[in-house]
Formats: sequence, structure tokens, C-alpha cells
Amino acid sequence: MCKDDFIVSPYVIEDDVPRTQLPEWGPRCAGLPGECNIKEHSKRERSTGPCHPLIIALCKAHHSYFTIYPEGFHPYSRATLEPPFVEEEQSQSSINLAWSKTLFWAAYTAASGMAAWTREANGKSGWHTQCRQILSMGRWLGLTREQGWQAAMTALGVELLPYMKAQKAFIGGGVRARGRAIMEVLEAMSRDGAILLRLLKAGQMTGMCGQAFFWPPCRGQYPLRN
Repeated sequence: MCKDDFIVSPYVIEDDVPRTQLPEWGPRCAGLPGECNIKEHSKRERSTGPCHPLIIALCKAHHSYFTIYPEGFHPYSRATLEPPFVEEEQSQSSINLAWSKTLFWAAYTAASGMAAWTREANGKSGWHTQCRQILSMGRWLGLTREQGWQAAMTALGVELLPYMKAQKAFIGGGVRARGRAIMEVLEAMSRDGAILLRLLKAGQMTGMCGQAFFWPPCRGQYPLRN
């Protein structure tokens, strides 16, 4: 299923009010006649994800509404895609712990063998939630060998042999094996300061998210309209 493209822009909080720079075009306005006219429409509260409301923008020229997401987030995400920080001098264990604060937290928990999940917890299927989260992020990285997995591997910067090893373990393994396979791919990712861009591109290639456009534009990102 095709996912909508979306806008990512850094937020600042001024007097408890979230603010961001509005883009010059809307993600759904590509190919439409006339120039975009983007205005802030409203703010949307979130029960999960960013700890502040998100700005809803409106292209008045094309009557198109869209949400502006902070860096690391994408539509419907409950947590950031990228660790808070990853530096070359960090140990691998501290880097892995950083991933536990992201959408990959279920994989980290499973790979670590933590007893943080039960098959039934307070009437809720915590075990099934963990399994669903791990399957979703495995698909994001292309480990299910479905749509676009080769392109995802390239986007992640992971070499063929370790990627295929992780893919085989994910497809044939249980929850812990799948969690370890995901963590192995994350560990093998190229650490060149472009982790977020690599993960977003992989998600786009596997059909898990639309294309992210950064505003202001950053290297490798281009406007939707000429």
C-alpha cells in the first residue's frame, strides 16, 4: 500500500508554544497547477510520540492539509526512529541501549532477553504487541524479504553477508532471534552521521512509510515541485 509523503522540520518551543518553519509547498500538491500558499492552520495534541503539539499546515491554493513532523518522527509513529545520539566513541552496548529509546525498543528488549513482556499483562496482550512491533520493524529493514528489501539493504549501508545472515535468522527465528537479527542490522549500519536518512529511505523502499522531505531542505532532499 502506498504511503503518503510527509514533511519533516525541526521544532523550537517558545513560551511553551511549538514553532517550526513552514515549507514552501505541500506534500500532496505535486503536479497541481498554481503556486502553493502555505499557512499554519492549527495545532494537534499527541498522546504519544513528540511531547508537544504538532503543527497542522494548510495549502490554501490547493485546499490541502498536512502535518509537519519533528525530526525522527513520521506519520503515526509513537517514538522516534533515530537514537537521541550516536557517536563513534560510544561503546556498542551504549549504542544498543540508545536504540531502546526508539521504535526499535521491542527488538532491543527481545534481543536482551529482558522479562519486560508477558503473554498476558493486565488483560492486555503484551506478548502479541511485542511480536507485532518486531515484525513491523523487521519489514521496515527488509528482513522479511518482501517488497524492496534489496534497496533497503543498500540504503542502510549494510554489507550483503551480514544482512543476509540477519534476514535468514529473522525469517526462521522466534521472537528473541528476530530481535537479535534487527539489532545486528542496526549495529552494522554505516555510522556516518546519516542514520535517520538511511532509515527513512529503507522504510520508503519497503513501503512502510512515504518519502520524507526535510524543510529547510538538507543534502539529498529536493522540493516536490519545480
